[in-house]
Amino acid sequence: MSRTNIIIIISSTATLLFVLELVRRRKLREEYSWLWLLTAVVYLVVTIWSGLGDWVTDAIGTNSVPIAFAFIGLQFLVIISIQYSVRLSNLTTQIKDLSQEVAILDSELRQLQGENEKDTNEEFLQLIQQNELLSEKIMTLERELDEFKDFSTDDA
Repeated sequence: MSRTNIIIIISSTATLLFVLELVRRRKLREEYSWLWLLTAVVYLVVTIWSGLGDWVTDAIGTNSVPIAFAFIGLQFLVIISIQYSVRLSNLTTQIKDLSQEVAILDSELRQLQGENEKDTNEEFLQLIQQNELLSEKIMTLERELDEFKDFSTDDA
């Protein structure tokens, strides 16, 4: 076994253990961990099973296993970046939609307050409850977005 293979095995094992520890400590959500775990396992399998490494090298069209590993790693980073961009876009859209909904409810609430306070007490309370629920949803989404930003900056 070459020195390169030993380094790849050590780094793959370290990555596996690190990702599992992050999931255990709830610093990394399970939905994001599967790609990292899959990559570490694939690197381990390709390194240990030398024939598979040669096959991957031939399939990519290079004559060097380290170059093949670097290429596969780069492709993985591209895929992970796209996944994070999609998730960030979804969270941004959800926050915008919820903010607009809260603004509409707030406007309706002010109209009802101005019309007749006695007749609108029940509607007023319902709107307050809806407003509070939407505010909680926005705060949850903002926390998820902050966690996502923190996670993506920790990986960089």
